Amino acid sequence: MATITTTVSIDSIDGEAKSITGTGTIEAVSIVTGKQTVGNSYESFATSFITGNMLIVKNTSSTVDVSLRLDLEEYTTNRYVSINVPAGQIGVVPMLWGNDKGSGMGITRVADIAARTDSGTADVDYCIIY
Repeated sequence: MATITTTVSIDSIDGEAKSITGTGTIEAVSIVTGKQTVGNSYESFATSFITGNMLIVKNTSSTVDVSLRLDLEEYTTNRYVSINVPAGQIGVVPMLWGNDKGSGMGITRVADIAARTDSGTADVDYCIIY
């Protein structure tokens, strides 16, 4: 079992601070954690995620955003899904995504993940849930 706790805060909506907190428990066979330094050209990221169910990443940089590029197994024209993980923030990547091909009820797996920064390098902590 793995317990995931999240808190999302927004500084101001119509002059009011807003936040959402939630906790969820999921069954997991195993969990793998690691750290990877990414530079400003796409490189393979957390390659063992491909057999996992979910990837959670934390961009530990205080100044540089990290872009994750998911390569889908099945697609017609939209091969990639991009996720931006701003400096100091967390991103969640599920293994299954909707695709534009229409096969398999419009669901496909992630075939590969690449990551890069817009400039410089950033350390990214990750957790793979199997």
